[in-house]
Amino acid sequence: MSDNKKYNIIYNDYYLSHLFDGTPSKVGSLFADFENKPDFSDKNTIVYGHNMRDGSMLATLNCYADQSYFEENPKMYLDTPHGGYSVEIFSAFSAKTSESGTDVSPWRLDFKDDGAYSTWIANMAARSVIETGVMVTGSDKVLTLSTCNADGSQRFIVMGKLIQK
Repeated sequence: MSDNKKYNIIYNDYYLSHLFDGTPSKVGSLFADFENKPDFSDKNTIVYGHNMRDGSMLATLNCYADQSYFEENPKMYLDTPHGGYSVEIFSAFSAKTSESGTDVSPWRLDFKDDGAYSTWIANMAARSVIETGVMVTGSDKVLTLSTCNADGSQRFIVMGKLIQK
């Protein structure tokens, strides 16, 4: 394992048990991948968080496995200190952590060119367990939300097209 990969795992794991200010916490906090830019300008910005039993953090993501839930909640909203976004959900599916580092990983951050990015988007949309009708192109930015599924054996992924307000 490269030093960078080792660091990535350690750094991303930190906020699973700490608040944004570094205070230790059993519940941790929501956090973006350490390799993402803070202004959501990357092609794929990944936000991680726990699937809390009390329904907080990213627990409701798993509801997107149900078509009727999506139909009632087709959009999310993201507010940042730099502006707001609407997030049009285009894909929801379970993924194995062993996919990390592959070309078909939902946690992919680097793309050799626009063609590779467009292919990745198409692959992510094809994995969806819901039908959304949302079209995403190579010029769009993606928000990937990642949490554990109910039994913790896989991750549940919800992906949306970021549209700046």
